[in-house]
Amino acid sequence: MNRLSLSSGLPWLLAFLMIFVSRAGADGQRVPTVTESVSVDLVEVEAHVLDRWGKPIPGLQKEDFRVQVDGEPVAIDSTSWKGVALSPPANGAANEDGVPVPNKATDPSAPGRLVILLFDWEIAGQKQAGFVRMVRQATSFIENLSPSDRVAILRFAARLWLVQDFTSRKDLLRSALSRLLLNSEPAPNEDPGPRLTETLSPSMRSSATSLEKALLRLAESVQTFPAAKSLLLFGWGLGRWRPVWDSINTDDESAAAAGYLHFSRTFSEAKRLLQASHTTVFSLDISDSGYHPLQGGLEKISFETGGFYVPTSSFPELAMTMVARAITGYYEIVFHKPQRRKGSHEIRVTVLGVKAAVLHRSFYED
Repeated sequence: MNRLSLSSGLPWLLAFLMIFVSRAGADGQRVPTVTESVSVDLVEVEAHVLDRWGKPIPGLQKEDFRVQVDGEPVAIDSTSWKGVALSPPANGAANEDGVPVPNKATDPSAPGRLVILLFDWEIAGQKQAGFVRMVRQATSFIENLSPSDRVAILRFAARLWLVQDFTSRKDLLRSALSRLLLNSEPAPNEDPGPRLTETLSPSMRSSATSLEKALLRLAESVQTFPAAKSLLLFGWGLGRWRPVWDSINTDDESAAAAGYLHFSRTFSEAKRLLQASHTTVFSLDISDSGYHPLQGGLEKISFETGGFYVPTSSFPELAMTMVARAITGYYEIVFHKPQRRKGSHEIRVTVLGVKAAVLHRSFYED
């Protein structure tokens, strides 16, 4: 059975925003998108703090955040904004899509971001319309990047293909998107900084024979890259749907839908390494259908790495804008690891003062 998605259309998008607010609304606090990593006895948490429209909220200080581990409050060592320097909300500049732009007056050389675009082209005949639709949106997305941002483009089709290594050159990125379906090796990359050609070998790419394996290979290849990464996954599902019946011969749709979503060990390992490498996944579902079971895999990999899932069939431009807003920047929150038994620990980050949406990874492991 093919992979699946959440409900599409405006009602879903409104519900998505309501979920953001509802998770914060219980205590009137803001909602961060969070990932974490452990270094010695410190935990570093990347939190995307967004308002109800998905726009980042700049200007927050350490005193604005609260962190709990296993239900107990912990002291925060430091917080700092990472990403594009933004003006305060009242004076903030944005492009025509409402995506915040750098505050040139205060920071003319905004720090660059590492962004990975991964397109799932498997069963192209069934998802071709959605694929083409989102390639068009991705082309618009790269036009709004800052000069210091670096983007890599990959495609999964029976194996993993590196179409373009990290570069800040928009002409190369446009060219890569135009030849996305060609099985060709990337041109030599002269850009400074991390290079996937040095960490993601041809054998690693050819061995990635499933999307789960492709994510695992990507996670392995970016482990040593500095700072946080954003992975924009243009896909149609993850996991394997297993019906509860051995065979279904019925016209009853509810009976035919009975089953569960199974995740392989590869999926779990990919998720763990994505978290460890500070890579946040934002899933853009290219399916044209409404809810489908395999969308649960896209939701899971996104929410558990600190990102979110959004369908694209009805409002592709809005979906792309939501992601572009979210990756503008994040807060790095650092606190000392409390003394606990080794294992998984629940973590909750909230922001005081103003209602906003909270998406965050809910645990760390030591």
